[in-house]
Amino acid sequence: MLTLTRGNCFGAYMCALKVNETGPTMKAAAIDRFGPPSVLKLHALPVPEPGPNEVLIALQAAGVGVWDADIRGGWWPSGRPRFPLVLGTDGAGVVVAKGARVRRFVWASVCGLMNSSIQKVGSTRNTWP
Repeated sequence: MLTLTRGNCFGAYMCALKVNETGPTMKAAAIDRFGPPSVLKLHALPVPEPGPNEVLIALQAAGVGVWDADIRGGWWPSGRPRFPLVLGTDGAGVVVAKGARVRRFVWASVCGLMNSSIQKVGSTRNTWP
C-alpha cells in the first residue's frame, strides 16, 4: 500500500494507492455532498496525474485540520466544488512524480506540505514550484 498526495495551490489529495486491471486507483476519504460527519466515506478514485506545476507525493504522514470539518459541513471559499471532494491538505513524504514545469523537486525529494504549500525538508522558504 502506498499513500499518495497531489499538491498544488488549491488542494492536495491524500490517498492510498492500489493498482488493478483498470489502472491505478486510490482509497481516499471524501465527501459526495456537504453535511454531517456521516457524509465522509471511503472512495476508490483514479490516481491523479500531476499537472505542469504539481508534484505527486508518497505520504509518510498526513494531517487533518479543523478546516476539513468546516469544508465537510458546507464552507467553501468560492465557486462550486467538484464531488467527490477529498479532504486534507497537510502531510509529509517523498516526490514520486512531477509536472513538466516543476524544477525545484526531483524524484524522491523529501518534502512536507501545509495547506498544499510544499517545502523541501530543511528549507526555510516555500519552494513551489
